[in-house]
Amino acid sequence: MPRVDDNGVTRRWIAALAALALPLGLIAAAPGIASAREVTPEIVNGEPGVAGEFPFLASVRAYVGNSYYSCGGTFVSSTQVVTAAHCFYDENGRRLTDVRVGPADGTYLPYNSERVSASNVDIHRQYSGTTQVNDIALITLASAIPGVAVASVPTLAQWQALTEGGDPVQSAGWGTTSSGGSSPSQFRTADLTIVPDAKCADYSSTYSIGSVTYRGIGPSFKADKMICAGGATSTGLPVDTCQGDSGGPLVAGSTLVGIVSWGEGCAGYDDGTPIRLTPGVYTRLGAYLAWLAERGVGSSEQATAPGAPTGASATVSGEQQFTLTWNAPADDGGSPITGYRIEESVDGGEWDDLGVTTTPETSVDVIDVEPGTYRYRVAAINAEGESAFSQPSAPVTMPSEFVTTPGKVSGFSKGRFIKKGKTYRVTVRWKAPLEDGGAEITGYFARVGISGRWSSWTDLDEPTTLLKNLRPGKRYTVQVQAANAQGVGAIASYRVTTPRR
Repeated sequence: MPRVDDNGVTRRWIAALAALALPLGLIAAAPGIASAREVTPEIVNGEPGVAGEFPFLASVRAYVGNSYYSCGGTFVSSTQVVTAAHCFYDENGRRLTDVRVGPADGTYLPYNSERVSASNVDIHRQYSGTTQVNDIALITLASAIPGVAVASVPTLAQWQALTEGGDPVQSAGWGTTSSGGSSPSQFRTADLTIVPDAKCADYSSTYSIGSVTYRGIGPSFKADKMICAGGATSTGLPVDTCQGDSGGPLVAGSTLVGIVSWGEGCAGYDDGTPIRLTPGVYTRLGAYLAWLAERGVGSSEQATAPGAPTGASATVSGEQQFTLTWNAPADDGGSPITGYRIEESVDGGEWDDLGVTTTPETSVDVIDVEPGTYRYRVAAINAEGESAFSQPSAPVTMPSEFVTTPGKVSGFSKGRFIKKGKTYRVTVRWKAPLEDGGAEITGYFARVGISGRWSSWTDLDEPTTLLKNLRPGKRYTVQVQAANAQGVGAIASYRVTTPRR
């Protein structure tokens, strides 16, 4: 069966742990939660926070005996805090239930401020600790915190307007200032830029912010559930979130657009070892507005599945390969298109599922195609579901033998010039091309030119042509193309110069 190419990359993540008995300034970083590799969200190369700059920033702690795991969060009301789901599991994957929250209160971590216990922690029921998909949770406090500032929760249209590739955003938290490093007592802020989804999802892509170049993450980045962002200082250093910033806000002004979730190391380092520099990954708040609305947060406006794509078309683009193209749907349902499902019918048979693309690109190569006649149809996918399928493409046939046009002819030679009155004639010969394109050479086309003026193409059965009416002392150019059942090949040129008399 034909298949669609894709690339893969592993992911990683971490939560921060601190012991209550440790003195201030000696809070320890936690070991990584078990997975294929460590993931670490934190703020590196950021700036010290200014009092009142992030008044909606929350300090979230999940207690285990005399220790606690520490995360950030965002107040969206005096009793509700949005944070990351992974903050409520220990390194063995066990659920943590003793949760308490305090306001940021300026710039310093409120070690001694009064904390309010959570009456409920609503973790997205489809959260995956392996892939970090659906990394969102909503804390409801047992009592309100009077006077706390809150971040705005956008409508879907507002969210989309704030999170296009290249848009500026910010994050803040008390995370470590290097991968595996120590946490500051004063929270730090990060000026970041949204990286386009297609760049994040493509492992081989690059994207520059200032003088810093970020590399793509690959298929572990799920564009329907995640967004990514990176930053750069004026001196060319990357800016990133890190350990301890998990669950904290990604905002545009005072509007919440994402949640600190995971990343590959911090700012291109993993415990002091240089690694590929990739953007930080944040929970895509736009995908969870309906989920939040069901819990009394934000607008009840909901997205829908997209409309159907149009213009599906397949062409032979190589040996055992089609290139399939289509047009994106006019209606994306109010949620960005994240990929497309491809189906195939062979020789008029049933439709078979070839899989789902991982980017919003509207073309794909279908490879390993056996001989036969094929049709294709495409469905668009967003966070809300799949569209109806497009109209099928016109039938396209993969031949049993792949035929291309021939290569260039070679081995030109000419006979003796024969004078006829005031002009000359000469016979020019050539050899058949070494590459016949997989089909018999059926003939040749030739023409002769001088000073940019050309005769008409002549259809020839044999690799020879007679040039007539050539003027003395002139240079002529002969052009020849070989032909087979697929068409004519590339042009080969040969020059002849007539005698002066």
